[in-house]
Amino acid sequence: MGLAWYSGRSLAIVKEPVQWQASEHARFLQTYAGLRSHLFIAHVREKTVGAEPTHADTHPFGRELLGRDYCFAHNGTLAGVFEQLRLGRYRPIGMTDSEHFFCHLLDALGDLDAAGASLATPESWRWLHAQLMAANKMGQLNCALSDGDRLFCYHDVAGHKGLHRCRVPGVDVGNMGYVVATRPAADPGWEAFRPGELIAFDAGEILFSSR
Repeated sequence: MGLAWYSGRSLAIVKEPVQWQASEHARFLQTYAGLRSHLFIAHVREKTVGAEPTHADTHPFGRELLGRDYCFAHNGTLAGVFEQLRLGRYRPIGMTDSEHFFCHLLDALGDLDAAGASLATPESWRWLHAQLMAANKMGQLNCALSDGDRLFCYHDVAGHKGLHRCRVPGVDVGNMGYVVATRPAADPGWEAFRPGELIAFDAGEILFSSR
């Protein structure tokens, strides 16, 4: 299990390779009153392939790029050809397809940022959608990516396991936000992502949808 959150633009990650119910970290975080953020990314792994889970292989993953902390979590499995994806300035610490792809994606994003086109414009969001669609050809890809300001969520083109969103009240009175989850909770108001859809969220609003 793993939980990532932002304090401003600084990323914090707590994770360990055990089930959520067995995690002392999870029990602490559930009662920690100081855990407040505008953006959380949680991941509960259901291992499908590979060896015994390790801390290095546990989601979410984080890396810094040009003064921003990026966070990534993935649900699904990419085929062995993912190892052919180019790695530049970033290298995986663990052995997962997910971290390898994250390193590849951030390296490509670094080239985009160097050209003055970070993930802050519709053009860059369409670029990100194209990168995710290309990777999706290698296998199953539900994923969440954040640059500390915005959250980008992509749903597998074949509908792997589903992806849903729900607009909910925030902690502070008058604020609204979104919860995105593989499976909808019992509360009303959940909407399914379309297969192959990328949505960009910012400050409790949808900024962009590829559909």
